[in-house]
Amino acid sequence: MTRDPQPRSAIFIMYILSIPVPSFSIRVHPCSSLLPLLLLVLLAGCSGVRQETTYTTVDAPPLAVVKFGLPRNLPVAHASVNGKYIGFFLLDTGSSVTVLDAGKAVELGLTPHDSARLRAIGGAMDSPVVHLDQVVIRGVDFGAQDAVVVDLGQVSRSIHLPIAGILGFGNLRDQVFTLDFTAGTITIEDRVHFVPPPADVASEHRLMMVGGLPAVPGSIGSPGDPRGKRYDAWLQIDTGSNAGLSLPYDWLRQNPRLVAQQHNRMGQVTGAGGAATTVGSRISDLEVFGRRLADQDISIELQKTGPATRGGAVIGRLGNGVLRDFVLTFDLGQGKLWAKWRPMPR
Repeated sequence: MTRDPQPRSAIFIMYILSIPVPSFSIRVHPCSSLLPLLLLVLLAGCSGVRQETTYTTVDAPPLAVVKFGLPRNLPVAHASVNGKYIGFFLLDTGSSVTVLDAGKAVELGLTPHDSARLRAIGGAMDSPVVHLDQVVIRGVDFGAQDAVVVDLGQVSRSIHLPIAGILGFGNLRDQVFTLDFTAGTITIEDRVHFVPPPADVASEHRLMMVGGLPAVPGSIGSPGDPRGKRYDAWLQIDTGSNAGLSLPYDWLRQNPRLVAQQHNRMGQVTGAGGAATTVGSRISDLEVFGRRLADQDISIELQKTGPATRGGAVIGRLGNGVLRDFVLTFDLGQGKLWAKWRPMPR
């Protein structure tokens, strides 16, 4: 297999504070002649007692299906806001809230009613907040919600596609949904009649919010470690990144045996606050979703974007370089994720 000598780019937006998560009911919009979506910003972890669900054995049609394209390995779809088509939205599990490009906010005649502190890769800023009466993504109506207004020009240039906004994970976190890169779909299930994938088809894993992002447990190892030690990891699921695995530099510096080659590929991650430098390398062994993946490209984050560890486990970020080879079904309310191994054709 040949490897691209150029470093992969990645898109990240980090924490948004004091923005309510949208509350809505999924509706299929009658005007569905639209196209491809990405994802990124962050949400605080959830708390409280989880009530275990007994899943039904009677299947039912999904509530909605969002079709997306994958330019530069990022999920994007056409979007309308307040009844007007405005262009491509990025579908981003790494974003807690919806983000609207500053130029599009002006075009729609929206007036800010609040502001929020945005901490993003490239810096922190105070950003205006506007109210959107309706957000429709490829015929699926996500209802009324607030959006943070940010100049997404640098994000658009980094992926060579004009991005009008980002649909945040807050729109999906209360739903049961399936992400399928090969089919190019996000399928929103009927929770009452949802039937989990059978055990011989997909493996079940713990799912929780870690550092503001949905995450699953995993581990990292190296054949070069004479002790055969493996390092526990919380792996954040970030469809707003087209990289494979991202790891914090400070943690890797303390565990140099994990790196299988010299850091020799410079790159950048781009967010609302600007761009930050990363270094590309490779690790020998990543275990996630019940599979052990050898010889994985990684992006080393030189700039801190959040906590590096949780309970002694490193916090890494899984981008679409890994995610695209799995069909993933999320039920954050029950703390469960199902993963089916289905490598995407290269």
